[in-house]
Amino acid sequence: MSFNKQKFAVLLEKAKGNRSINQYALQCGVSSAHISRLMRQLLDTPPNPETIKLFASKAHNEVTYNNLMVAAGYIEEDNSVNEDPKTIGENLKKYREKANFSEDEVAEKLNVSKSTYAEIESGKTKPDEHIIKEAANLYGVKTEKLLFADDVANENPISRAFHNYDNLTDEELEYLEMQLDIFRKMKKNK
Repeated sequence: MSFNKQKFAVLLEKAKGNRSINQYALQCGVSSAHISRLMRQLLDTPPNPETIKLFASKAHNEVTYNNLMVAAGYIEEDNSVNEDPKTIGENLKKYREKANFSEDEVAEKLNVSKSTYAEIESGKTKPDEHIIKEAANLYGVKTEKLLFADDVANENPISRAFHNYDNLTDEELEYLEMQLDIFRKMKKNK
């Protein structure tokens, strides 16, 4: 994983929306000069996760913390936590019923066969990413609400990773420990 300056700049521009850099900087509490340098791809190192959290907190256009963390190189693009097809199916059913749609109507809206959708909702088949995104748009929710159990969906991506702690590689554990040490030292020096 490495810092993708171009992708990060595009996401930051999207997150800024129609606000000026100064307006966005004031709202998220980050230097406008820093934002400008990132948007012009002048920096070779990504902002730290805390700064990314600030960017995401005031982001427009559905730019998420997760999107920015991927572009910064802190987490992988496919940072799934082994989403459980049964949980996804249960969540899809819950939101479908809340919206008063039949399985057939949702299958048609998602452009999948009725039998495929029935298998997805029953937890027999894990849906493709585009189906999850389309379903999230259909129900007006974030994809996390469909992918995870309610208690996990409300957590940030890093917290969700710890639910799957046993599956972290030694390298990932070492990286997390290093980041925690850096954070503690920064906090101690305040």
